[in-house]
Amino acid sequence: MKKEMTFTEKLAFTLIEIIVVVAVIAVISATVIISFPSLVPRRLEADARKIVADIRWARQMAITRHMNYAVSFDPNRKEYSIYMTPSGALGELTAANLVKKGVLQVSLNLLSTNLWIYSPQGSFYFYGRDNIPLSSQGKSKQIKVFPTTGYVRIE
Repeated sequence: MKKEMTFTEKLAFTLIEIIVVVAVIAVISATVIISFPSLVPRRLEADARKIVADIRWARQMAITRHMNYAVSFDPNRKEYSIYMTPSGALGELTAANLVKKGVLQVSLNLLSTNLWIYSPQGSFYFYGRDNIPLSSQGKSKQIKVFPTTGYVRIE
């Protein structure tokens, strides 16, 4: 004959079950806390790679479409924009000509807005400095742009 379970037999967790759950939570939270400081350099590296990829993309678009493309950085808002500029004039940096916008998680250490305009031949000219300094929580990277070749690299 089967014995039916009553409400008084099993209503709570045992002490061992609670200790095991607390131990698992402690191990998971310790792992997260230990790995959190390693996220800052990864975020910095990811944003640097993103900028380099978009600058190279703008150069490729200028060559393949035979149009001028401009890359403009806004250090106050932590973002950059890519514009298609038919004549290469600064007055064409309007919302109508906006092609792509990138938002960064790290700080841009620019004194002014850096601007590169790529010509259909792949060469470019720029206003401002020839590098883009990035920083986040004491770590820093620089993106170096070589005006004669259009080569871009992370330093």
